[in-house]
Amino acid sequence: MSRFVVLWSVFAVVSLVACTSRSLPGPSSTDPYPPLGVLRAEAAVDLIAPDSTLIRTVGAEGFMNITGWQSAFYGHVYGTHTLNDEVFAYYDRELVSLGWKPDQKPILSSGELHGWGWCKPQLYFRLAIFDREQYARVGIPDGDKYWTVYDARLQGTTDPCPSLR
Repeated sequence: MSRFVVLWSVFAVVSLVACTSRSLPGPSSTDPYPPLGVLRAEAAVDLIAPDSTLIRTVGAEGFMNITGWQSAFYGHVYGTHTLNDEVFAYYDRELVSLGWKPDQKPILSSGELHGWGWCKPQLYFRLAIFDREQYARVGIPDGDKYWTVYDARLQGTTDPCPSLR
């Protein structure tokens, strides 16, 4: 019985140390993306197309999942009586004037109909227009009172900006 108590005590101490010790950071534990605070401080996040109404703010810190690091993101969902093309033209004009480069169209999430992207080193600005048919499903209960509902957000990226445009 005393051997059991000794082994149990050793196991308890080793478990306690293993569970409470900080692991040494390795290459896979370093977040390559800018933190949420950097995204929130970027001037582009304050752009709002004319006659737009804030529906919600979206954002989260980056996190690690089974496929690797997911970037922090920050932005807003707006509704407007402006047409899709006018919303795009506003963001394109304003972002380019702030030094952003047009980039590939983003991969659309479910419920989105159109999307555009712009980049700066380590930053990606994403503009997506929601599909009117999907407003209720994606949590935009009053979306029908607008011509356009759009998501304008920043996220980190490790991809380089295109060199030619």
